[in-house]
Amino acid sequence: IDIRKNDNFPLQIKRGDVILKEFVLDSLSNSSIPFNYSEIKTTIKGFESQISEIQSVKFSMLTFEKENFKVDSLEIIPLKSRENYVYHIPYEKDLLTLFIKKINIPSFKIHNKERLFFDLDTIFINQSNFNVYADKVALEHPSRRKNLYSKSIRDLPFDLNIDNIKIKNTRIVYEELTNKERKPGFISFDDINAEISDLTNVKRGNQFPSTLIHINSRFMNTSSLEINWSFKTNSVSDEFKISGSLLNVPKESINSFMKPTINVEVEGRINQLYFNG
Repeated sequence: IDIRKNDNFPLQIKRGDVILKEFVLDSLSNSSIPFNYSEIKTTIKGFESQISEIQSVKFSMLTFEKENFKVDSLEIIPLKSRENYVYHIPYEKDLLTLFIKKINIPSFKIHNKERLFFDLDTIFINQSNFNVYADKVALEHPSRRKNLYSKSIRDLPFDLNIDNIKIKNTRIVYEELTNKERKPGFISFDDINAEISDLTNVKRGNQFPSTLIHINSRFMNTSSLEINWSFKTNSVSDEFKISGSLLNVPKESINSFMKPTINVEVEGRINQLYFNG
């Protein structure tokens, strides 16, 4: 498959196989998908699609069979250099680089209702690297509002329920450029192990569950970091609670971000830092 999407960006699939059993087309149905089936098996190999002027996404293989969903080697790839990507965006935007070796979802259900409903038991994400590069020299659009995660999930055009997400062996790096004459500030979160429960935009009975996030990591690969975070996606105020601890942070870990971004250098170290807000 080799097509141009409505946004004029390309989409390519090297090979796709789909098997549907007891397929029944019903164009008069009020369901979100105008057909029914008893069983589906899908394999997609060599998927790549441009998603913006500066990013593309690809994976080596996707399989979906009997509610089991797997993705191998998922990537988000920059299409422009760090020096030039800001000339191809209408407002301040981060340049992302992502690699996830494996995503496994043992129970992935698609409920064909008036509004499409994805119901997932547990998502296992293993061995991933995520780099976020922000050029803050470019001015942000003054009237643009950045939504919090709760609003983004609440406003999805479909219903979503994920009981658990388990993330292991992950590294996140954030780099921020504030002055062309200095290098970017650098922060890393290494050996991330995280669990997210009840990520949903639908009620369970009469209750709307709280999304709970627990994270253990090593800040700058030297310091113990623990975070507990919770919110409700149905809360229009988008309030959230976050608490945790950061232990034994040397000055080098602090200055790797502060010196390049605000030209300030600190002495000493953080022995214990606790936060709750």
